[in-house]
Formats: sequence, structure tokens, C-alpha cells
Amino acid sequence: MCIGIPMQVVEVEGAFAWCEGRGRRERLNVILLEEVSPGDWVYATLGHARERITAQRAEEIGLALDGLAAALQGETDLEAYFPAPAAPQLPDMPDKSGKSGLKILVLGIGNTLLADEGVGIVVMQELKARLGADEDIEFLDGGTLSFTLAVPISECDALLVIDAAELGATPGTVRSFEGEAMDRFLGENRKSSVHEVGLLDLRSISLLTGYWPQRRALIGIQPAFVGWGEALTPAVATALPDICNAAAGIIGRFRLGAGLQALDQMS
Repeated sequence: MCIGIPMQVVEVEGAFAWCEGRGRRERLNVILLEEVSPGDWVYATLGHARERITAQRAEEIGLALDGLAAALQGETDLEAYFPAPAAPQLPDMPDKSGKSGLKILVLGIGNTLLADEGVGIVVMQELKARLGADEDIEFLDGGTLSFTLAVPISECDALLVIDAAELGATPGTVRSFEGEAMDRFLGENRKSSVHEVGLLDLRSISLLTGYWPQRRALIGIQPAFVGWGEALTPAVATALPDICNAAAGIIGRFRLGAGLQALDQMS
């Protein structure tokens, strides 16, 4: 597993930049970013600056890495590194609009500069355009994954992840994994993610914080090509309506399950 670190740009040399962070100085390839300037913070992995981040996120990533190191050393009290999850609350009864009061996190994963690897982001943006007025749903661009995503995950009641995945299927194939089926898929297919940090790794760090949403699902899309390119391949682009419909169905099941649980607890 390759873990990225936050680094601050100190000097730019064309497509490269000298950066410093966590006690090291490194010359990074910044071609993935449109423009960087001294003082900017970036998320660095494998000699590349993968994305520009805020100073606050850089601090959060640093704390997460410290927490991971502490956990590997056997430390069990990790509250100093990760916020404690909110106490579970009884879901509200669905109203006539179909909302449940359930806080749903729709997490798109990927890099839109690498062709089909960006499908999770594209779908998340499409869903946001359709459902953005829904106050119960948070739409988040998770980039190419970071352990700091454990923070928003700890704050949601239901999690829907959309990502390119190696399914061993025809390009454009869409498969959904809900609840424990998601965990089994991640556990049995450690190489299913096309990113350096996989969803299984993110699940592991989330469990270290003491929380992994009971209502969770993954929509995986088989990529045709992962490489330089800002557009999805035709096979994956054609599947976008099916992916969005699958996501809408999962969100509906999240809400239905919450409503039924509320009724059961009230009886």
C-alpha cells in the first residue's frame, strides 16, 4: 500500500516543484495540477502531486497519518487523531417528499484526468445536479482517496461510494454491493481499486475510529482505460444512466430501511 503525504510547495520549476512536508524535501511532478505556486499545499504520492489541498486538509491528513502510526504501534486511544463519531440518533419518519432525515454521504472517487478512473467523480457530479437540493445528501469529491475521508464517513448515517473497480468484466459493467456484500467484495478483492490507497484501507482506518456506517454500499464500474485523458471511454460513458439509476435506488433503500427501523423502534 502506498500512502501519500501532505507537502507544501516552496519552489516551482516548470512541470516540477520542490516541496516540503513531514520532515522531508522532495522534487514532485506537478503535471496533474493546472498550476501551483509557492505556499500551496498538495497531496503527494509516488513522486507526483496528485491534488491541491487546503492547509486545513493538510493538517487533517497529518493527524490521520500520526493516528495510523500510533495504531500500528499498538495505541488504542485514537481520539486525539480522529473526531469521535456522533452518537446514533433515531431516524426521522419519512415525510411526503420522501426524505428521511438520514444523513447520506455520496462519495465519488477518482481522477478526472485519467479517463475512466474519473467515472466516480462524473457520476457524483451528475447526481448532485439532479439531487443537490436535497439537504439530507452530501456530495463529496473524494479524489483518489485519503485517510482523512474517515472524518466525513464518521459523520454520516449512510455511505454510498462510486468508483472505478476491477470487476473482471466487460468495460462499462456496473455492479452494486450493499452492506456486508460491500465488505466481502473489498476483502476478497484487495486489488479491486485502481488507486494506490484502496477502499479496504479506508474501511480499516474508519474502523480504528470506531465507526463504519451500518447502511453502506459501493457501486463499482469496470473501466476500459485508465491513463491520460479527460473524457470517459464510450463503454463507460454509455453506462452513466444505469449507474445513476443504481445510485438512486440505493439511496431509496437507505431511506426505506431507516423508516422501517424507526417504526419498529416506536412500536
